[in-house]
Amino acid sequence: MIHNLKKRYVLDISTGICHDLDHIRKNCQLKELKSHHIFNADSLDEEIKRHPAYKIKCKYCMPHHDYD
Repeated sequence: MIHNLKKRYVLDISTGICHDLDHIRKNCQLKELKSHHIFNADSLDEEIKRHPAYKIKCKYCMPHHDYD
């Protein structure tokens, strides 16, 4: 499922957690993410953070110092 995505960022719209596919970790548990809960985008600031479901960045694949 996740391997078919073409854009860098994934927002789990059921939880509001954003993931970076370039830095995925085992703890992200993206294999459990259902396709209808995925919003996939190239831009963190312009698309993901503006999505109404967005809440937080994943603490495993998006450490604060790299994305703030």
